[in-house]
Amino acid sequence: MNQGFTLPSFLLNQSVDEIHANMMSHLPDDIDKGENGFPWDFTRPTAIEKSRMVQYVLSRAIQNLVPAYADDEQILEYHAQCRGITRGDAVHAKAAITIKGAKGTVVPAGFKFSTAATLEDAGIVFCTDAEAVIPENGEVSVSVTAETPGACGNVAAGTIIMVVKPLSGIQSVTNPEAANGGSEEEEMEHLRNRILEYDQNQGNSFVGSVSDYKRWAEETVEDENSSEVKYIVGNAKVLPSEDGSGKVSIIVTDRDGNPADSTICQKVTQHIMGPDNDPSKRLAPVNAVIEVIQPAVIPVSVAAAVKIDSDYTLEAVKSAFADKLTAYIKSQEAQQEVVYAKIGSLLIETGGVMDYLSLKVNGGEQNLIIEDNSMPVMGEVTLSEGSV
Repeated sequence: MNQGFTLPSFLLNQSVDEIHANMMSHLPDDIDKGENGFPWDFTRPTAIEKSRMVQYVLSRAIQNLVPAYADDEQILEYHAQCRGITRGDAVHAKAAITIKGAKGTVVPAGFKFSTAATLEDAGIVFCTDAEAVIPENGEVSVSVTAETPGACGNVAAGTIIMVVKPLSGIQSVTNPEAANGGSEEEEMEHLRNRILEYDQNQGNSFVGSVSDYKRWAEETVEDENSSEVKYIVGNAKVLPSEDGSGKVSIIVTDRDGNPADSTICQKVTQHIMGPDNDPSKRLAPVNAVIEVIQPAVIPVSVAAAVKIDSDYTLEAVKSAFADKLTAYIKSQEAQQEVVYAKIGSLLIETGGVMDYLSLKVNGGEQNLIIEDNSMPVMGEVTLSEGSV
């Protein structure tokens, strides 16, 4: 049961014993109502089933009627569909690979390469997007797409090195750069928040309010003509002009929380203003002027002297702390502040850290204020071991 959900009063006091006692009270007084008597035994199963129906089935049905408390994925998707909202699909990662081999070797479209398998995991399989022919210089670059959608396809550079089914003429393969673009199906909480935001904005005129522009930006998909729903904006921040010009700035990040590239910014602009400024597909008011830009990045660098447990190395501590710090900074993308004390607590909670001294965040000992058009990103972590 969702912690914020409270059962209606008419569903309270519906335990098996309470329901059964109420049923027995309606029997005539001259009938034996004692436990293990025939009337008691005969009515007990009904009380059990009714209690289960009320306490579990009916209570969950009522809970799932409200999007804020719905805990069934399928029902939450129904809530979204009723509002014209589509849950984002899991997206396949893409990469560019370099194939080396004999001149004239034809690598067909759909040919499979993969990362190396381990004892814990099978390799991640990638398929070529188009046919490629190895030229005279003995190597060719071709784009590939992960066979399985999701973030699992975002493999590191130099890891797509296996040929799934040997092909004469291929000598080696690798991906010079990391695969990217793979993402999981939209999380329930993200979908729920979009539903709630939609409901909260009902009744507002669609004349280009801040919430309108935010919603329009975040519902932008990679290809509006594709059956695959691939949302490309992770977060949008809307900044109305302060000079009275009416210009609206929309600061956007991608689904991975990184500053959006120019392609994403262009797609958001086209979605809001209409492809090729087509007025029939325009969402923004007629006289609206917008700019869609990526946020300025503010690296967050941390330095400190630490006292560490003898069972740990400084490098291991630094790596573990950097992971915690990266997660915290990502959580602050839409916030206006990186809290100095929070970073200190992350450091002391890191395994192996017994104490620390001289904690500096970007050279200071105070909270780091993030401007509206900026976002924090991971900077350098410098830890030195010493007496504290």
